[in-house]
Amino acid sequence: MKLNKPIVETLLTIVVAASVFAAIVAEPLQMIAGRPFLFSRRFFTEYRFDVVVAGGAFDQSGLTKVLVIVLALEFLVAFAWLMCRLISSQRTWRIVHTVALLPAFVLPVALSVLFTWELSRYVAVMGITENRVIAMGFAILIFFFPVFCAVKWIVGEVTWAKAWRMAGLCLAVAIAVVIGINAIARWSVASHPRPTLCFPNRVAVPST
Repeated sequence: MKLNKPIVETLLTIVVAASVFAAIVAEPLQMIAGRPFLFSRRFFTEYRFDVVVAGGAFDQSGLTKVLVIVLALEFLVAFAWLMCRLISSQRTWRIVHTVALLPAFVLPVALSVLFTWELSRYVAVMGITENRVIAMGFAILIFFFPVFCAVKWIVGEVTWAKAWRMAGLCLAVAIAVVIGINAIARWSVASHPRPTLCFPNRVAVPST
C-alpha cells in the first residue's frame, strides 16, 4: 500500500498516538465524585444510592466533565479513522483499520452509559428543566455517534439516501438505549430511599 503523501503519515501517527494516550489516561479515571470506577466490581457493591450528580463546571467532578471526555474520545477515534482512509482506499486496508479502531469506542460508550445513568437519576430526583432536556439530547448524541460510525465503517460507501436511512435507524437505536437506561435509573431511584446529597458541591437534596 503506497502512501499518498508523507504528511499524511505524520498526521496519522500524531492522531493515533493521541487517541491511544487519551484512552490510557481515561481508563483509570475514578467515577465522578470519587466513587469507584465504572469497570470495577466495586461499582456494584459500593454504589451510593443516597447521592445524585449534577452537571458542575469542567473543573469539578460532575456530569459536564464526563460529557466532554466522551465527546473528545469519540472525536479522536473518528478522526483517526478518517486519517487512516487517506493512506489507501483499498478494501482490505479499510477493513483492517476499521477492525482496529472500532474497539476504541468501548470506553466512550461505557462512559456514555455512566453519564446517562447519573443524568437520569438526577432528573428523576430533581425534576426536568430546559437544560436537563438539552443534556438528554447530548446523551442521545453520544450514543448515536459511535453506532452510526460503526455501521457506516462496516458497510462502506453508500448513497446519500441509504446513509440517511442508516442515520435514522442509528438514531432510533440511540433513543431506545437512552430511554432504557432512563427507565432503569428511575426504577432504582424509586426502589431506594430518596437521595439526600447532590454532588459535586455536596449540597442537600430537597425533600420534595
